[in-house]
Amino acid sequence: LFICIFVDDLLIASKQNEDIHDDVKRMFTVKGGEFPSYYLGADLERVENPNTGKKILTMSCKTYLENVLPCIEKKMQEVTGDAKLSRMRILSPMHDSYQPENETKMQLDSDGKSWFGSLVGMGSWTVQLCHIDVAFATNLLASFRNDPSKSHLKAMGRVFGYLKNHSAASIKFNVDVPDFSKCEFIEGDWKKEYVDMMEEIPRFAIKVKGKPVVLLCFVDASLARD
Repeated sequence: LFICIFVDDLLIASKQNEDIHDDVKRMFTVKGGEFPSYYLGADLERVENPNTGKKILTMSCKTYLENVLPCIEKKMQEVTGDAKLSRMRILSPMHDSYQPENETKMQLDSDGKSWFGSLVGMGSWTVQLCHIDVAFATNLLASFRNDPSKSHLKAMGRVFGYLKNHSAASIKFNVDVPDFSKCEFIEGDWKKEYVDMMEEIPRFAIKVKGKPVVLLCFVDASLARD
């Protein structure tokens, strides 16, 4: 059972939704009760899983982006004189060779800094709603929000150009338990496959059943350990 409360909005997720809704109605004046299509900026929808035929819940921010993108495009053109956001098909949130730490010249004025901060905030909100694909670019550019340059502003505009082309993307919540019985885990030799990247591959950590697992890349293999 999950009950999400925001001011006077309730979102109930349970196998006994109707019973819980009736209990709440006995204590408070409640409107609604049907499946929500929109909640706190997120679009909620049930779609059919093509693999199982079952209905699964999806969450997107299509409506939010439809509301903010026209304003962003207009403001970006005013500030930078660049209309690329509206006419280019952008396939990635950030160019793979872009290094914002080297783009510190031509700082923005106070209005530009304020607008950059607004873009970072809106980008962060899309990440929280569903667009984890722009999390890295948004968080990296956010580290320059105290003294952003025109280059950083254009890079943030690229993030929203990407979001415009992927506004219908959503997170799908599949509650079916995956079958791992047929999975086969093999040891991979990164030295042979990624010779030129060995010095650049970092260590990272994940959680498996609540326990941290640190993955390290060694000279001869990739290992997992507690």
